[in-house]
Amino acid sequence: MGNIRKTCISGGLFTGYETIVDLDNIDSLQDIVDITIENLKSRLNFINLHELSNSIDLRVYHIHSSNIGEILISEPQYVIYVCNHC
Repeated sequence: MGNIRKTCISGGLFTGYETIVDLDNIDSLQDIVDITIENLKSRLNFINLHELSNSIDLRVYHIHSSNIGEILISEPQYVIYVCNHC
């Protein structure tokens, strides 16, 4: 398995949603956000919540508590919070 970290959505309807991201496959904070939201949409579609999945606006999600350098050297138990409430 790769360089895995947990992400957690902080704020809004999907607060507490967790997924994993392989840091070996990202180049930016936006990549982490994109993977997190893609995983959420995939899970919602899998359980036939298509309207809810379609309602997610990627533009409101961001990471502001860490920079990419900190994340890349973080310990495996580190949680990356993806925020949408600022």
